Amino acid sequence: MKKLIVPTLCVLAGCAAGAALTPVVTAQWPDNPAAQRWQQECEDLSERGTRLNDAVRARGVAGWELATAYSNGTSNPTFCFKRPAP
Repeated sequence: MKKLIVPTLCVLAGCAAGAALTPVVTAQWPDNPAAQRWQQECEDLSERGTRLNDAVRARGVAGWELATAYSNGTSNPTFCFKRPAP
């Protein structure tokens, strides 16, 4: 019985302290119009029937930057590109 008194008192003290605290509010930052805006696009390039390197190079010529590439376990990887928004 004595082994339960200290943990029980700690739980009760924690509950009482939690109820007495003011709620936590996240900071709200104003929108920054000077911040860089981006366009993003993800595409499975392996279905185009072209060489992968040529397809990525063509995206680069169009102003796109390769941001990431991933595979969900299939043989067709997905490529994600970004470029500054107009």
